[in-house]
Amino acid sequence: MIAVPATAAPASDLPAMIARYWELMAEYERHPVHSILMADPAYPAANADSKVQRAHAEDQMMRILKTPSRSGRDIGMKLDMILKDYEDCILPEDLIAIVAQDANSMGSRGHA
Repeated sequence: MIAVPATAAPASDLPAMIARYWELMAEYERHPVHSILMADPAYPAANADSKVQRAHAEDQMMRILKTPSRSGRDIGMKLDMILKDYEDCILPEDLIAIVAQDANSMGSRGHA
């Protein structure tokens, strides 16, 4: 499979993009690899397939984060998505940095 770089989309699509991210994550979490023992002969193929599914979700997240925000609401939606996804883990500073850069550049794009 060829990796497609995550590109930004129109900000008006942000709620739909976030909903799609959660759909992709749900598909990944339902993947059979999560219930197969590593010793099972089917595990390597299932694991490879699950990694592809996870990559699709990660690409969607990056598309969302790279979409320029038009308002504080957009920034809040992005932060909310990150916080929900990482609620049991250490917050990913690299993802927070992308949103912070977006927020800082809102003024220069005419969205204060």
